[in-house]
Amino acid sequence: MPGSKPGERRGGRQKGTPNQKTVAREKAQAQASARITKALGPDAFEGDAHAFLVMLYKDPRQPDSVRIDAAKAALPYEKPRLASVGVAVDDRRQLADAIREVAEEAHRQRLEQRAAPEGGEALGSRRITNS
Repeated sequence: MPGSKPGERRGGRQKGTPNQKTVAREKAQAQASARITKALGPDAFEGDAHAFLVMLYKDPRQPDSVRIDAAKAALPYEKPRLASVGVAVDDRRQLADAIREVAEEAHRQRLEQRAAPEGGEALGSRRITNS
């Protein structure tokens, strides 16, 4: 019987072939790039802005001030900023008191976990209801 089998593909655009919009956009971009290159001359830089900054700060012929400025501008795109970590402590309490309270709570939780039977609740934590 004619027809395609399950999973079989007949006809149509091959996988990875760009559609007409993509082809038209890429052609327009190539034409614009050619016009810009022609206007700027053969010595125009062909990379993106980040590549230009990298080229500047790696070029030992550039003055140090230019290299430093280029490195500063490129740095956020190469390394993530470190997040600040803050500790909020109430002014009325001392840091040692806060640490002690956290340690005592952790100790209480460990004791409750040890006292709990396998897969059950901690001993003495069950409610007794009158029925």
